[in-house]
Amino acid sequence: MKNEPARILLFISIMSLIGFNEKCYAKNPIETGDTLKTNANVIVDDDHVAKTVAYNPQDFEAYIHAGIGGHLFVISSDDIEELMDPFEIGSVGFGLSYFGHIGYRNLLQIEYRSGKDKNNIFHDEPDPFSMKINRIKIAMKQKYNAWLFKLNPLYPVVSNRSLAFFIIYGTGSPVYVDDNNDGFKDGDLTIIGGEFSWITKFGSFGFSVESQNIEYKSIDLLGITLLPDKSIALSDLQIKVHLALGFGI
Repeated sequence: MKNEPARILLFISIMSLIGFNEKCYAKNPIETGDTLKTNANVIVDDDHVAKTVAYNPQDFEAYIHAGIGGHLFVISSDDIEELMDPFEIGSVGFGLSYFGHIGYRNLLQIEYRSGKDKNNIFHDEPDPFSMKINRIKIAMKQKYNAWLFKLNPLYPVVSNRSLAFFIIYGTGSPVYVDDNNDGFKDGDLTIIGGEFSWITKFGSFGFSVESQNIEYKSIDLLGITLLPDKSIALSDLQIKVHLALGFGI
C-alpha cells in the first residue's frame, strides 16, 4: 500500500498522455495529401487546426513582358490595284513584329507593337520574242505602330489562371512604301481579332488571328505628296504566333 499513491499518479499520467494523443490526431493537422510539401506555408484556422497552403512560384497579379512575333498574312487592296493597273499585289507573305505588353492576371492586357510585312507589287508581261513571262516587281513594305487592348471574357469561368482567351481591339499608324520611301502614307489602322495565350510570371506564348483594316489618305511619289479623292483601303488578315519574356509581381 506504500506504493499505491505512486501507482495512482502513474495511471493518471498514462491516461493523460493517451487523451492528449487522441486529441491531436482527431483531426488531420496537415492537409497536403499523401506527402508533405516542403514549399508550403503552415497556417492555423479558427479551430486551431494546422493546415498548409501550397506556395506556387508562378502566382502573380501583374506582369510586364517583351517579345517577338511572326505571322502569315494575306493582303489585298482593290483600290491600290486600280490605281496601279496593270500591277497587282502579291497577296501572301510572312512578317515580323516586336512588342511589349503589361497585363493584370489573365484578365486584361495592353500592348504596344511595331510590325513589318514585306511583299511585292508586280506585273507579268509576256515577251513576244522568247515566249516567256517577264515579271516586273516593286518591293514593298507595310510598316506600322499600334496600341492593342485585350480583354478575356472567359475570366470568370476559366479555373486555370495561366490561360487567356483575349478579344483584341487596336489602332495604329501604318505606311505602305517601297525602298525609296515612295508609296501610301498617312494611314489609319484598325485591328480586330482573337488570341489564345499561356501566361506565366516570367513569360508568355500564344497565337492569334487578326484582321487589320487600313485607310491611306496620301501618296508620296518622288518627293511629291498626292491627295486622292477618297481614302485608299487595304485589308490584311494575319495568323500570328508570339513569344515573350519578362517578370511579374
